[in-house]
Amino acid sequence: MVSEYAPGRGTGGDDYTHGDSQEICLVVRGSLEITVDGETHVLDAGDSIEYRTNVPHRVVNVGDVVAEAIWVVTPPSVPLGPRTSG
Repeated sequence: MVSEYAPGRGTGGDDYTHGDSQEICLVVRGSLEITVDGETHVLDAGDSIEYRTNVPHRVVNVGDVVAEAIWVVTPPSVPLGPRTSG
């Protein structure tokens, strides 16, 4: 899946989870702050991270341009709560 995030936008709150899958994120453009189980990482273009989707996580564009990321989720799992990406 490919996602774009406007500056300041991202996924839900700190308790956001979905399913029990392996999730990999590759940042293609911009900067994303990704918090996984309370540990925060800032990823720039070319950086990646992986984690289980049942662990609380949050994604926020901390840059001033639209950020783009490629996501691999296996097996596929779908978020059940409201999405706030922009």
